[in-house]
Amino acid sequence: SKKNNKKIKTMTPESLRKLALGFAIFKCAAYALPELLLLSKTVSASQLATYFNVAMLYPYIVVVAVPSVMTVGIIAAKRMRSYISTVSAGGAFRDALDNLIGEEGREELRKKDMVRSMKHALTVFIVAAFFTIEPRFDNFNSVNLFPRFLFAVIMLYGIIRLSKFTSKRKYGLAAAVLHAVSAVVLFYFEINFFDSYGYEMLALSDFARAEFLKLIIVSSIEMLLFSLLLSVTAVTVREFITSHTGISRGSIEHRDFDAEYHKKMKNKTVIWLVIGIISGLTRFAGVVLRYFSTSVTVNIDDGVYVTSSTVTQGLLPWFGAIVFFTAAVFIAYTFHLFTLVREDAELKYQ
Repeated sequence: SKKNNKKIKTMTPESLRKLALGFAIFKCAAYALPELLLLSKTVSASQLATYFNVAMLYPYIVVVAVPSVMTVGIIAAKRMRSYISTVSAGGAFRDALDNLIGEEGREELRKKDMVRSMKHALTVFIVAAFFTIEPRFDNFNSVNLFPRFLFAVIMLYGIIRLSKFTSKRKYGLAAAVLHAVSAVVLFYFEINFFDSYGYEMLALSDFARAEFLKLIIVSSIEMLLFSLLLSVTAVTVREFITSHTGISRGSIEHRDFDAEYHKKMKNKTVIWLVIGIISGLTRFAGVVLRYFSTSVTVNIDDGVYVTSSTVTQGLLPWFGAIVFFTAAVFIAYTFHLFTLVREDAELKYQ
């Protein structure tokens, strides 16, 4: 149509590149200019009649910069979308690419795309492992900065990506969703407890202990679903190892080698599962040990007065170091296992 022909004439690949580059430069300039104004020399109130401080323009520049970047961005996006729709109309663009690269080239691109997708999925599990660490406010004695549902959500994404190459998709999705829900509920109970009481009240208030007991029950459910999620993931990874790693090309020697290799990697997967469950158990044990907190009176002599304050101490105050250590081991082994699987999957399809 005339409309489509007009689009092709007004938006070439070169103009598309210039458009993207121009928008990037405009966006950087619009966001950087207000901040640069704040670097100007401060002018005192008595000098305002003589000097004009450009920093006074900061709020006005921000008000102009944000809408202008949004407007230009929408225009650029619409033009890019228009160009893509035009060149893709009727499948002509894809047909041209097919004719250009040929059957062999299409197969090579398909393999590269598949390997890239596999490696991406396996990398997601490595990222998820880092969210088993529990950094906390107030010297590790308050709310977790990495709520456990973040781990479940990232694992869910990884399972979705990896399940394209296995047959365990439904089980993995269900386990990840259940664990995410339990982790959200646990996060709510933690926030509610710390908002109402805090750890320091466990040794002083029966009401606080009763509320914390609810948190322990929810934490135990989360722990079970965490173990279930790791188990289903391990089964999925083992199936992936069998199907998408090895060097077998039909010879008996290669098949025997692959059988030994697959057995070795599956054992590594079991080790990964055990380490993960141990990490979860120590984390849960840390919660339980908090329930048996005791109060400790600390006397402070400042030379004039002696004051005393009561603090709450868990049954094993050093147990947090064990929780951190097991989580660190799980992260390290996750990195080791999934890096190996990534490399071997790439090797198989070279």
